[in-house]
Amino acid sequence: MLGNATGVLDLSNSDQCVGSFISKKDVLLILDLPEEVLAGLANGTIDGVTVYDERTIHHFWYERNTQGFGK
Repeated sequence: MLGNATGVLDLSNSDQCVGSFISKKDVLLILDLPEEVLAGLANGTIDGVTVYDERTIHHFWYERNTQGFGK
């Protein structure tokens, strides 16, 4: 079993900010999604920024993937 998620990834400063949580801004950028798609998805707040656990995003992506990538 993997440990608990820690730290926040910041794509604009990824050399200094590597972590298991991804900001909402970066999730939308990485997955090229509209903001409303993330409504209802479990998230948290770190330093006033909405973040998602990388494992939550992983499961979210594969559940909604209609092209079968990675299956």
